[in-house]
Amino acid sequence: MPGSPSPVRHALRSRPLDSSIDPALFSRVTFGQQPWAVEVEQFLRGKAVMLEEHGVCATTVFQLPTEEEIVGFYATRGIKLKVDDAFREAFDISKTKARKMPPEFDACYLTAFGINVPYQRRGYSPEIHLHLVESLTTAAMRPPYIFLKCWADNPAVWLYHDWEYKTIHEERVVRSTDGREEVRFWMAVKVRD
Repeated sequence: MPGSPSPVRHALRSRPLDSSIDPALFSRVTFGQQPWAVEVEQFLRGKAVMLEEHGVCATTVFQLPTEEEIVGFYATRGIKLKVDDAFREAFDISKTKARKMPPEFDACYLTAFGINVPYQRRGYSPEIHLHLVESLTTAAMRPPYIFLKCWADNPAVWLYHDWEYKTIHEERVVRSTDGREEVRFWMAVKVRD
């Protein structure tokens, strides 16, 4: 009805992955039929718990305040991000300034990010991404950049551009989920000085 207030959407609650209960919850999560969505689903179901248990990745899951169903998640790990010509160009860093910088920076590698199909297009992606940014700016270890890889044919690439990610490299890779050679962007955003 015109003029009616929109329904109030409660903020999500976040928590670290729990290897004792999450595999059962993960079995009910879907991200779509597109190759990149299948890839995220395979990561969540097949690798997230193992990588978490080995200390390779940290996975954060998001749920509604009163429900157990998973709305979305992100998985991260630390990497070193090289300051090369493409990086300098993307972030408008002069050669003079670059000479005074270290050759690489600590960065947060956003290994996987996904929103469960029933919750897609409802504004949860920005909320979950903001949680990641805020966690990086308030934690003891605060890498200045977030890095990710995104398939060029994934519509999320435009969302990352809206969030001010810069493309720092393109690679052609055979995607495991459909066997097609596609362009994958390497993208980064600066989250603090």
